[in-house]
Amino acid sequence: MEILKKLLRDRSQFAEIPDPPPTISVGAESSDDDTEEEPSRLSEPEGLGSAEGQTFYIEYKDANGKKSTRSITVWGITANASCVPILTAKCHLRNTNRSFRIDRILEIIDLDGVYVDDIPAFLQDNFGMNSEFANFSGQKKIENSTSKKKTPTPSEIGNWPEQRKFIRPFAVLWILLAQSDGWVQDSEVNAASKAFEDLFGSKADTDRFEAYFKRLRPSDKQVYDAMDHFRTIGQMHSSQLVEGCRQILNADGVIHSNEVKMIKVFADALRS
Repeated sequence: MEILKKLLRDRSQFAEIPDPPPTISVGAESSDDDTEEEPSRLSEPEGLGSAEGQTFYIEYKDANGKKSTRSITVWGITANASCVPILTAKCHLRNTNRSFRIDRILEIIDLDGVYVDDIPAFLQDNFGMNSEFANFSGQKKIENSTSKKKTPTPSEIGNWPEQRKFIRPFAVLWILLAQSDGWVQDSEVNAASKAFEDLFGSKADTDRFEAYFKRLRPSDKQVYDAMDHFRTIGQMHSSQLVEGCRQILNADGVIHSNEVKMIKVFADALRS
């Protein structure tokens, strides 16, 4: 695992967020985001979804009513005592971790400068957040559910939220491999999409997968969790992971040394 630790350290050199598109003007910087939320009162009820380092821009109104535009990389999702979902993220405007209530997000802008028309749909598509949380109004409490569902096979999954839940550990390791040579190429995104299509066939929602995949900036913990997933899952899923890695490795016609090291890390993890 020492090789993996080094590769994860090294990726900070190339995982920077691009400058905001010229059409986006940064508003007044506020002195506070949502630091008034008490950590002891935050919870993680089922239905919030999960974050793997999804990165995008938001226009945000903070607790003092001040507006700003900033890029964020989301590492976690919690809810406060009123069940308002809160994105825990690195704020690239401040270069520090901040909390962002979804009911204070005014706009979401993709990395290419395109404004998202439907914020609740974006939260459902990219985090797996259920519709009640994504459309949160502050009037209804949402209870935890203790029921467990059988994990479906890809052929049984016909909608993007369930496809995203299934593909998450694959995507985390595929994007890590794509990043390992210094930059994620379009050909590598296309290769990951092809691997996604191979899994889900005609039901694959490829456009949503590509948008989700390109936003990913997984944390070290999420990388280790994804590896643990494949240690405990069936051989078939591990083979599908490896096939996707093979396609990404060959996508740009050049095999880089860090890519080879990453593949070795994956192979060692699957054997352990």
